[in-house]
Amino acid sequence: MKYEITKNEAKNKESFKAGVRAQMKEDGKDPNGEYVSLFWGNVFGDEFESKEDAFACGQEAVSNV
Repeated sequence: MKYEITKNEAKNKESFKAGVRAQMKEDGKDPNGEYVSLFWGNVFGDEFESKEDAFACGQEAVSNV
């Protein structure tokens, strides 16, 4: 059976992606590049308690790259 992402998980996943893009842009890197997609390839929203947490985790994921 295929895993279905809930609406809340989808929002959190989008927030994580937004955090990744924001940090990459701040670091002067391409926020839409292929490299960036590696950071959210297997991320599901249920790993985060809120959209804010997801966004912060996205930023942290790439801040030390």
